[in-house]
Amino acid sequence: MLRKVLLAGALLLLLAGCGAHKFIGTEFPGAPAAAEILLTAHTGEPFRLSDSKGRLTLLFFGYSNCPDICPALLGVAQQTLERLGQDAGRVQVLFVTTDPERDTPAALAQYVARFHVNIIGLTGSEDALKGVAAAYGVMSEVETHKHGDASAVYEVGHTSRLYLIDASGALRLSYLAGVSAGDLLADIQYLLST
Repeated sequence: MLRKVLLAGALLLLLAGCGAHKFIGTEFPGAPAAAEILLTAHTGEPFRLSDSKGRLTLLFFGYSNCPDICPALLGVAQQTLERLGQDAGRVQVLFVTTDPERDTPAALAQYVARFHVNIIGLTGSEDALKGVAAAYGVMSEVETHKHGDASAVYEVGHTSRLYLIDASGALRLSYLAGVSAGDLLADIQYLLST
């Protein structure tokens, strides 16, 4: 009798370990197709999101002069890519500017180089950037500092979400700023394994 109880307990433990992955990120119901992105990469070359099928994509909107959220979230992306090791080549990070006036391709190239080679800085015309931002529900607003100086430093308030697009081009998950590299890594590793 004791043997049957122990076997039943062991079976329950095995079955519990076989449960479905619980995503850390917020899932998009029905995993809709991600909106196309057609912008200019920090290399000066045109970039299309649809050319990235077959890779996981992390998408973030921000700007290179951001004092806090943007570098912190790109640092998390960097840590995640480093922890992925050889699988890092299966993941790309897109950093879409909300400040095209200052974030030229050259400025973005310098900025993303601080983090990881798999991070692509994207810019474009104001209309193109507004269209991409609207497609992902991202809002931004220039917060000018009025000191009587037209060249005064300004900040850009913006939506601070990280989006995960799967290898088929479906919008799968979103994360609030503050997500840890470990949590992001768990979701990415699961998607890479399926």
